Amino acid sequence: MASFKETFSKALLTLLVGQSAALSLFPGSNGNKLQLASVLGLDGHTARFNPEKIAEAALASGPGAEIPIQRTSVRLLLIPIDHDDPSVGTYQNRYWVSTDFYKPGGPVFVLDGGEDNAISLAQAYLRGSNSFFVDFLKEFGAIGLVWEHRYYGDSLPFPVNLSTPTDHFKYLTNRQALADIPYFADRFTLNGTDLSPKAAPWVMFGGSYPGMRAAFTRNEYPDSIFASFAMSAPVEAQVNMTIYYEQVYRGMVASGYGGCAKDLKAISDYIDSQLDKKGQAADDIKSLFLGKEGIHNSNGDFTAALGGIYNLFQNYGVDGGISGLSALCKHLDGNATSTGIAPIIGAKKLTEKFSTWDELMYLINGRNNNCKDQSNSTQITCDLGGPSADPDTISWTWQYCTQWGYLQADNLGPHSLLSKYQSLEYQQSLCYRQFPGAKESGLLPLQPDTNDTNAETGGWTIRPSNVFWSAGEFDPWRTLTPLSNETFAPKGVQITTDIPQCGVETPENVLFGYVIPDAEHCFDFDLDYKPADKSRKLFSDALKKWLPCWKGTHEPKRSHVRRTSLKYWQA
Repeated sequence: MASFKETFSKALLTLLVGQSAALSLFPGSNGNKLQLASVLGLDGHTARFNPEKIAEAALASGPGAEIPIQRTSVRLLLIPIDHDDPSVGTYQNRYWVSTDFYKPGGPVFVLDGGEDNAISLAQAYLRGSNSFFVDFLKEFGAIGLVWEHRYYGDSLPFPVNLSTPTDHFKYLTNRQALADIPYFADRFTLNGTDLSPKAAPWVMFGGSYPGMRAAFTRNEYPDSIFASFAMSAPVEAQVNMTIYYEQVYRGMVASGYGGCAKDLKAISDYIDSQLDKKGQAADDIKSLFLGKEGIHNSNGDFTAALGGIYNLFQNYGVDGGISGLSALCKHLDGNATSTGIAPIIGAKKLTEKFSTWDELMYLINGRNNNCKDQSNSTQITCDLGGPSADPDTISWTWQYCTQWGYLQADNLGPHSLLSKYQSLEYQQSLCYRQFPGAKESGLLPLQPDTNDTNAETGGWTIRPSNVFWSAGEFDPWRTLTPLSNETFAPKGVQITTDIPQCGVETPENVLFGYVIPDAEHCFDFDLDYKPADKSRKLFSDALKKWLPCWKGTHEPKRSHVRRTSLKYWQA
């Protein structure tokens, strides 16, 4: 029988392959894995191209080298596919439980898995020796849960693949997904003991999309979720998120790579000038990066592949080892010229130098292509288009194409980092490519219904009580959180670290939150990033103030839950 370590590594490896370069900057399966890798201390190259190392690191982060097989199992709950119509049927939703740190009368803490298979979260954060979530469980004597989102991992109302009928995705909506955890919470027991929100306070944690869910669930189901920690939560849906790259630019400048940012713009402008000429000039510039076998790729697919150089930023900043932006900048200009080296050597020569960066072909090829015959052990293939076959990516693509938007076109202007061919129209075309025929059938909107989504959720104006918000200073997703300071964000919002009274909503112009200095996306998860200590402590202090409020309004019940081993999936 294969060991748990072997089966877990194979499972995670399966999840990481086949990611589309064009989609990799959206929050989703690949982004979540990169976040986990950064927290586990892995460099960007390893995270991208040796994903089995993430599984090994997650296992090694726990108290033992391996969980014995006899102590592993999965917990399942039957969930309605449609909370409005039980006749549609049910499906089995996975979750994991740890009572290792539970003390009788303690709260229930749930970490949302979001747009990904949740086994990696369960492995790393429910038992890890360097886990922020474990620290909270220990401090408050809480039961720990990891919840897997519908349509991800093995929590599937319907099988998800390239052949899935589009009609099967109609139950993958924010409204349906938000109802799942309250449904689960109302029925949660351990060893026959009621641990529903009537018997114990439930606190929800999440970063990025799960952070949105933590805030929304508290807002929509306050009787189920007593408090929430919403980390890097872009609750404002927006079709065009061109601001993403403005944050990358700002982060590069703050880290001393302003000259490199100018060089990267010069490179993109030169590539665009050649593509604009069409004919031989366009073929030559594509051939420089892709080889002759790649000249058939569209300008959008070609330049999207080059944009993979920014994929690590939200999780690593300019770092990330040999795959990071700092390594690329050093390759382009070892002297780190403040004005960039393009004015000195010319954009053409600089572009040619860019094409020789060792990591670039790895980024372009990923695991599905062999442009420029990078690997002489496989057939030469260089097709950068086509839909993703990864189930979790398929599900997330449906979500952002229908409700959230987040289409990351180039930040046109003096700070531009991408090709102009990374347009809103190109980004929207990826939705139609992934779900052919869905637009014509009316199941896929012409563009994401962000106005309807914000009307339903409240967007960045929501102020549910007992919620703490955090984001990194240079987090690209901060721009759509209530902590945003962009020109298009609500004006006059005062961010305060004064803990509000329990159960009292702040006015729209006041937000209980904290911006972590010099940080990017979800740095609260990383215990080694010390500037985030203040953020975690603020939520801890808030819970110490709020939890007595819950106890004051509920009849005390002595809980006799027997401590059980952590529950994990056995393949």
